[in-house]
Amino acid sequence: MKDKIINILQNKNNINNFLLGILFSSPMLSFVIDINNIIPTIIVGVILLLSIINRKALMKKEHESVYIIVFLFLFILTVFFQFISGNQTQFFKERIGFFIVFGIGACIPLHIVIKVDDEEGLQITKILSSIIFIYALISPFIYNINFWTYNAAERMAISYYMLPLYISIIMMFFLEQEKHIKKFIIRCVIYVIVFFPYFEFLFLYLSRGAILAVIIVWILCFLQRKSLKQRITILLVLAILITFTSCFALNILKTTQNILNKFNVSFSFVNKNIKLLEEGKVGDGRDVIYNNAIKDIINQPIVGNGIGYFKAVYNTYPHNFILQLWSEGGIFFLLIFLIPIIKITFIMIFKEGQSDKYMFLLIFLFGASIIRLLLSFELWKDMFFWMYLYLALLLSYKDDKKRGKIHGKHSYTNV
Repeated sequence: MKDKIINILQNKNNINNFLLGILFSSPMLSFVIDINNIIPTIIVGVILLLSIINRKALMKKEHESVYIIVFLFLFILTVFFQFISGNQTQFFKERIGFFIVFGIGACIPLHIVIKVDDEEGLQITKILSSIIFIYALISPFIYNINFWTYNAAERMAISYYMLPLYISIIMMFFLEQEKHIKKFIIRCVIYVIVFFPYFEFLFLYLSRGAILAVIIVWILCFLQRKSLKQRITILLVLAILITFTSCFALNILKTTQNILNKFNVSFSFVNKNIKLLEEGKVGDGRDVIYNNAIKDIINQPIVGNGIGYFKAVYNTYPHNFILQLWSEGGIFFLLIFLIPIIKITFIMIFKEGQSDKYMFLLIFLFGASIIRLLLSFELWKDMFFWMYLYLALLLSYKDDKKRGKIHGKHSYTNV
């Protein structure tokens, strides 16, 4: 056992992947440790350790990032235009600071590991195993927490802190498919025991957005193992099911609630949605926020109202990253974000024969960020969003080179 641990520690790639696991677990670590600026501290620590461990490889290897450079140029150009035009508020600098820490800072570790990547380099299973291990260590500390003492907004945030664990467990079942039913059952039992506080939170408090993210991650992982024809068929069936469910949502939820009541089980997701549907408040107060964002977009559709404008006027964020980007930066600012995200999401869903390590990493980051940002949270603070965008730009560039749209030396393994 001792020799095995020594071998693991001596393997640079194992440490790289473990450090990425720490980075991906940092939101939950911040909740448990509860120290100011703990996430920026973790980001800086991971960058320093990765830079030291991979210093020789970083000096030797080349890295192509043309799309990333173009994005940064257009991003800085937009920010500079808003700065010189006076189209800024007291929250302008704060959000640029968020971008530097959670955007550039969080992407540097991913950049380093991918830059020094080789056949045994970036390994998604080791990243996921690291996340599962870290959450297992944290589990005893949250076992006796009474989450009823937190308000609804705080419990929603905690839902997303726990989301990386739920995603990791789902993805590990797809990546390490257990052929022996006995071993599969043993693994499930171990997970239930070790992660009981997280599963209890899932059933009692997990937010609608987090549940939706878990479901979508499972679907995306499932699609990765299917042919293009099968993927299209599955998506069409899902579209029909979603339409049917939307039409009869209240009846379905009430039937589910009655079944759960017979077993003395209460599921917050079901109860909350029944209440909101009966009151005609499915958006849970978001309708007013969306209308304000749309009004601001109509006023300034081309150049936007300024980064941080929405926070300054309404003391909140638009609860949808597309509305936020358009409202703050204008249509062109929105497009430099949206084009690579849409393209790589299309590749992730519809293109066959892609590398597991990159596709499952994309799915992880998509599940941890995009769903949340479509419903809540502010994009400037979401490090998973910036990492997803970074990977989208990088893999889009690789895909274009592979198809001959761009000429030059190819640095990476095929997507």
